[in-house]
Amino acid sequence: MPTYTVDTAGSTAELSSILNGVREYTLTGMAHLMDGSPQRPSAEAYIRVKDGRIAESGYGTPRGSDSTSTTVEIRGGAIVPGFVDPHIHLGLAAQSTSGTVDCNVDDHPSIDAIVGELVDNLPTADAREGWLIGRANLFTDQRLVDRRLPDRRDLDKVSTTIPIALRCGAHVTILNSAALERLSERLGDEELRGDASVELGEGGTPTGEIHELFHRLDVPSPSQDELEDELARLSRDLLLANGVTTLGEISDSRDMLESVLRLHARGDIQQTAHLYLTVPWAFSDTTEALEWLDGRPCGLTTGPEAATVRGIKLFIDGGFSAKGAATLMPYTLRGSDTQPNYGRLAYGFDDLVAILHEAEGRGLDVLAHANGERAQWLLCSAAMGVESRRTMIRAEHGLNWVSQAATVQIFKDAAVTPVPQASFIWHLAPFLPNYLGAAAERGRMSFRRYFDEGMPVGVASDATGSEMKIFAPLFNMALTMDRHGCNGDPVEPDQAVTFAEALWMHTKGAAAAMGLDGAAGALTKDSAADWVILSNDPGSSNDLSRTAVWAVARSGALAWTAAQ
Repeated sequence: MPTYTVDTAGSTAELSSILNGVREYTLTGMAHLMDGSPQRPSAEAYIRVKDGRIAESGYGTPRGSDSTSTTVEIRGGAIVPGFVDPHIHLGLAAQSTSGTVDCNVDDHPSIDAIVGELVDNLPTADAREGWLIGRANLFTDQRLVDRRLPDRRDLDKVSTTIPIALRCGAHVTILNSAALERLSERLGDEELRGDASVELGEGGTPTGEIHELFHRLDVPSPSQDELEDELARLSRDLLLANGVTTLGEISDSRDMLESVLRLHARGDIQQTAHLYLTVPWAFSDTTEALEWLDGRPCGLTTGPEAATVRGIKLFIDGGFSAKGAATLMPYTLRGSDTQPNYGRLAYGFDDLVAILHEAEGRGLDVLAHANGERAQWLLCSAAMGVESRRTMIRAEHGLNWVSQAATVQIFKDAAVTPVPQASFIWHLAPFLPNYLGAAAERGRMSFRRYFDEGMPVGVASDATGSEMKIFAPLFNMALTMDRHGCNGDPVEPDQAVTFAEALWMHTKGAAAAMGLDGAAGALTKDSAADWVILSNDPGSSNDLSRTAVWAVARSGALAWTAAQ
């Protein structure tokens, strides 16, 4: 039995050479989550891989190895499961980064800086059939020195004839006058639904701020080839390179869904992928989405190599940045506000129950965007009306902020899976009190509390391309451990978790949130042999500042190394 020793302080070339074409081998070294427990510290362990799956794993000395198999001892690093991201917008990120102007607030700290960047890039509008699209961040208004969003008049300084749209995350977009005219022509007398809105200033004049309406603009998409090239690049450079081996993709168009399926089929997207049909982005309503699914492979089929349409994604409410999240307490009054605002609900109880019943009948999971507790309570109440469920009902952003203890209990009672975001510690938590007052200084991403109360949660990134850092699970894990926001302020440091707990949230817990418990996110017998080698073992120090992804395997085959 050939035995090799590989040190993560050196090159990955030796590991690549050893494992090239090998279908059965054993890795030994310091490892985490061998038995799926977030409480067990790292220890010497082994995994034996055969035909793409884990044939055996455990602590201590390998047992049952074939005398002809290869053994590789990993020194200096740590072996962990492949990371799982249950809620990501790869397609939206590809659109965000293709042919757009980078106006991120880290490099453009003021409105004048953003305007200057757009002016410098006016010639690029030709590539988007006359449109100029800028890409800023979530909570741009809180992160700029101006402490406000740009408005129509600011963007008119760039041009009054070329339509300009500045995206500030997935929910909020700022338009100049030319773009507002184009939007008005497309909307006509249509009554806006859900959280979609055109914000008005004094005298009823549009400010340029729109919510949930970017998809209604006549912005030409990049060509299919351009988008698919960008999808493949992001999947490789931002996900696989960061150790993500399983993902839940929420696309904003049916063309994007088809592209993801096509890329997966030809191996350009290597992750196991569950896809979800978005209402009302990709489809006008659930009926249209379900009709589109007829005749397509979907539902409960899963596998280590699968790319399948797994369910539908609804928007029960909106985002906190747009004051659309349906909360139990009113938003603080600012500017022209005169009446208390508790956010908006897009569905009534009976309509939501009907949708959940129809999805259950078709074997489809339901992912519900439910930022605010009022939306989460509505979803859980509706879920209680669906008996003998085979499918999952998930509350996307559930338990990100909890002001009432009853919220945690209602999730347990309804058997609804909350999927919060560790990444929101970075860009939401520091600014939530500005929207909801002093009450929002507590209850933000209370992951320590959820572990202590026996309800640990798997988390997702919700990466859309507006915050590139959050594609990396190690970055998001560090947020749960050191609890600092993008402005440097601490965010409830008493809610910090350990490295092992953070790892569980991004692997086994995240896999369970996708209905893949036992199939992904753990180094246990019969699970997919998706493993990651970290450059060092952060378990003893509980410090990720010097840790990087060193090598990644998909179904036992080396898929990415640091040399790439």
